[in-house]
Amino acid sequence: MCRMFSCVVMPDDRVLVSSDICQHSHTEIRKEHGIRDGVSINTAANVEVYPEHGDYNSDPETWVMHCDHEREPEWYFEDKPAIVDRCRVATKRWQKKLLSAKKIDGDLHIDAGCELRLDKCTSVGGSVFVSANGKLDLPVCTSVGGKVYVSVSGKLDLPVCTSVGGEVYVNGKLDLPVCTSVGGEVYVNGKLDLPVCTSVGGYVFVSANGKLDLPVCTSVGGSVFVSANGKLDLPVCTSVGGYVYGKLNTPMLQK
Repeated sequence: MCRMFSCVVMPDDRVLVSSDICQHSHTEIRKEHGIRDGVSINTAANVEVYPEHGDYNSDPETWVMHCDHEREPEWYFEDKPAIVDRCRVATKRWQKKLLSAKKIDGDLHIDAGCELRLDKCTSVGGSVFVSANGKLDLPVCTSVGGKVYVSVSGKLDLPVCTSVGGEVYVNGKLDLPVCTSVGGEVYVNGKLDLPVCTSVGGYVFVSANGKLDLPVCTSVGGSVFVSANGKLDLPVCTSVGGYVYGKLNTPMLQK
């Protein structure tokens, strides 16, 4: 998987980036600029620029630059100082655009051990993925259009998010204190708090040792599964679209 930030460097001094600030696939960058993927490194070079210690809010001048090939092409090696300078400029431009974005249209991926804070982003149109030991702060984001995925030891702060359009998958711990609806499935292999969520569009699955509280949820569109040692509270839920498996607190359904 290509790192954030990625670009394609050309022998004619161009540094090509995606028009999507969250797109870092070299294949997609090449496609966008009409360059065939797999073309000789004598024609184009894949480059990644990233913070050594994972902090994407830090100064790009300190970031690591990596030519993503088994060997650097001759033209790249000969002009490396100038290429480094051009890539630094492109990286700073990208970072400024990312940190000032009020809306993220695509998917937002935080790699393992990396962290990012977006103080101005009010919505993510795609999905949000936080890998192991990654950290993402979205203090003013009110909606996520796609999935929310938090891996083991990942940390995601969405204190004012009111809706998630897709599924919520938690392998660690996640609090969504003001989220009122989840459009897709909810899968919990850790701990998820949804204190004001009134509806889940898909199924609800709580694995062994998982914990999910849905104190005001009145409907689940799919089935409800609770594994051994899992814990799910649905005290006011009156409607489940599928089957109910396992032991859970659903007094309204039992009436």
